[in-house]
Amino acid sequence: MKALKLDPRTKLLLCLLVNVPIALFQGSSWILLFVGYALLLLLLSKEYKVALIYLGMYAFFEAFGLISSFLPKIIVTILSHLIIGVGLFLPFIAYGFLLIRTTEINDLAIALDKMKMPNSVIISFLVLFRFIPTIKEEKQAIANAMKLRGISFGFKSLATQPMKTFEYMYIPMLFSLLKSGEELTVASLTRGLGGEQKRTYLRTVKMGAVDYGVLFIFLIMMVFVFFVQL
Repeated sequence: MKALKLDPRTKLLLCLLVNVPIALFQGSSWILLFVGYALLLLLLSKEYKVALIYLGMYAFFEAFGLISSFLPKIIVTILSHLIIGVGLFLPFIAYGFLLIRTTEINDLAIALDKMKMPNSVIISFLVLFRFIPTIKEEKQAIANAMKLRGISFGFKSLATQPMKTFEYMYIPMLFSLLKSGEELTVASLTRGLGGEQKRTYLRTVKMGAVDYGVLFIFLIMMVFVFFVQL
């Protein structure tokens, strides 16, 4: 069975549309319907590892709500705001995973151009898209450099020595990422993304029956839950 291939515009629309049920149905068990749909799309796209990671994240947030009454109040107070804030956008994160993991940057550029987006918006999207994998690479490079000096990083160091971890890991990573962001912007402009001439493409990106079907099912779910919640 081939992996599901969706047009980048379909995935962008899903990322936008999922904010409606987040705003209207947050706190309702019906939100699980949209989470399950995202997981189904990830599995059909053969992103099994990402689907498992997301499922683990969702299980963690749900488990925290169940065991919070047994934890010390100070821990609950510290973590609750973070968990509530992140948990609010968990459905959006699922569709964000789908967009990032299954979209090639060239296809995204073509899709945004077909949507008649301004060059400034296209460049911002492409730089952000390339910037996300760079974060992981920079973090690993800094961690390897610190290991040579006998300094290791992890959850234990963050919990026991937060200031030292912040100073040796996150400050260098911040400056490195700022430089990487500038380099990615220059690279995009060098490839002609900021030019006035209309670009041509060797690849064809278009929405098909599967894309319309995926969007139609999502809209049907929204309408169904809306009337059930009335």
